[in-house]
Amino acid sequence: MSNMHDKPHCKNGLYRLARLLLALFVAWLTLAHPASSYAAACPAGAYWDGTTCIPAPPGSYVPLLRVAATAATLCLVGTYQDQEGQSSCKSAPKGSYVDTIGATTANLCLKGAYQDQEGQSDCTLTPKGSYVDIFGAVMVSPCQTGTYQNITGQSSCAPAPKGSYVAVTGASAPSLCLETRREYQDLIGQSSCKLAPREALIFGDGATAPVCDVGYSLDRDDVTNEFICLPCARGAVCWYNGIGVAP
Repeated sequence: MSNMHDKPHCKNGLYRLARLLLALFVAWLTLAHPASSYAAACPAGAYWDGTTCIPAPPGSYVPLLRVAATAATLCLVGTYQDQEGQSSCKSAPKGSYVDTIGATTANLCLKGAYQDQEGQSDCTLTPKGSYVDIFGAVMVSPCQTGTYQNITGQSSCAPAPKGSYVAVTGASAPSLCLETRREYQDLIGQSSCKLAPREALIFGDGATAPVCDVGYSLDRDDVTNEFICLPCARGAVCWYNGIGVAP
């Protein structure tokens, strides 16, 4: 009879022991993994600091995880975040870049550079024959006729110097006016050369003015302001370009 009365007491003791072991396990789990006990308490964009959920500061993020995060993650290069409490970072838009981690803003490309893709860590220098004259460019502009650019990363193009021309867009160098074609150019930034007057000569490529033949003097047309060769004054001896003395 005594054994039958002892069975309820035995069951109660095992039950209390099981509850104690369960409580100890939960306490250990909470101490060892405090965030896991509050996984549902911190939404995406926030992390658990041991006492409460903290929004991710600008320049960082917290994705939605099965186990709550204990720290925010910094945005990588090419990305940024300008708001707090976010679950992801933003890609640097076209025309900008981000070259550091934890950035809160993207940087615009400077003049002479551009970026035609998102999420980049730097900008691309303009190639020869082109330029960028604004901040945040997403494409380059080709040099126009009469101009050229032989250096990368520039914000403007250079005019073709005297004695040369540029007939195409996107040129990286000017072309010289040719002696064999009797060409010259006395102005800068031109898309073609001028033909020397019939009475003139051209000495060498890249000429900036014609040379009038013997018996003619160099002058300017009153209407067009172009070079012309006029016969020397009567009784005068004219050498090239009218340089001479009277007999």
